[in-house]
Amino acid sequence: MSRTMTKSPGQNDSFDFSQEGNLYAVDSLNNLNKLNLCIDESQDLIHEDSTDEMPWSTMRGQCIFLLTLIIIAAVTCILILCIVGFFVQAKKDTDDMLTRLTSGGKEIEELLSINHLIFKHLKKNGP
Repeated sequence: MSRTMTKSPGQNDSFDFSQEGNLYAVDSLNNLNKLNLCIDESQDLIHEDSTDEMPWSTMRGQCIFLLTLIIIAAVTCILILCIVGFFVQAKKDTDDMLTRLTSGGKEIEELLSINHLIFKHLKKNGP
């Protein structure tokens, strides 16, 4: 303080302004360095994340997608096989029923012809 008092007022002002300017410049440089360090660290983190985790997550996602597709394909094939089996069984059952009906129809015709013969015989021998 005593030093500033001994100097002339013009020198005092310039000294104060230059000192304030230097402090402001140093402060600004420190802020820029902090900003650059923060940006560099975040870029490094982003870069590390993209190089380390992205392939694993992408690979993991692809594996999950592939597994899902395989499971869906297997379930679809099983369902198709069940439906085809159901249709084959239904056709077999209808064929069996048709065979029974035709054989049953022949038996009914035979019974009707036997019944008709019995009635003729009864009419001839009857009162």
